[in-house]
Amino acid sequence: MRILGIDSATGSASVALIENETLIDEPRWHRQCSGYLGASESTGKCAEIIVPLIKALLEKKKITPADFSAIAVSIGPGSFTGLRVGLATAKGIAYSGGLPLIGISTLLALAAGVKNFDGIICSLLDARKSDVYMALFRRAGESLSRLTEDALLPIDTAIECARRHRADAGDALLRVIGDAVEAHQEKLSSAFGAKIVLDWDHEYPSVAAEVALLGRERFLRGSLDDLGSLVPVYLRRPEAEVRKTSVTY
Repeated sequence: MRILGIDSATGSASVALIENETLIDEPRWHRQCSGYLGASESTGKCAEIIVPLIKALLEKKKITPADFSAIAVSIGPGSFTGLRVGLATAKGIAYSGGLPLIGISTLLALAAGVKNFDGIICSLLDARKSDVYMALFRRAGESLSRLTEDALLPIDTAIECARRHRADAGDALLRVIGDAVEAHQEKLSSAFGAKIVLDWDHEYPSVAAEVALLGRERFLRGSLDDLGSLVPVYLRRPEAEVRKTSVTY
């Protein structure tokens, strides 16, 4: 069983190929290393690199989409443009190959990458304007359980939410992962002191690798998404829509 995982919702675009439970390859691109495959350093748009990454993976492994059992894709929250491009690409491959499609929460995939840890995991992505996309999970050995739904929150509210859940868990160690760590490192460290571990997502397997593995679990359960109705999870309206509705006539 081969699953292709796709992620362009975060600052590190990636694709991954797994066979059964084994990660075969996970080419990735980061906006800070944007020379790879000719991406523009000035734009930093990871969405631009997804199709070249997939083509490079197929050529390297000498396979075609017909060799996949299913396509798994991160559906947000995250970059609006990245989500649209990633999902459109995944749908195109699934439709042309008659393959099942599975959408995975970006925040869940981030948390799933944290192994060998017991405590609370906070997936935190920068949503700009002092806001973050956040979800909390509890890791106990191999078990990962969701504590909150994906949410768009001011960073101060997110910190208070994490503080409450940590207290409910007996002051468990808190591990924060995602690109918002860098943006809000000072606030997070001040709020939790020695009871927090701050991680950068590039220190872990790619988001696409975890998307593929989570997609495999759902594929085996028969929990598939409808190709036509699957949409990105934005949580916030695109800026263009906000500007349009704010205009008075």
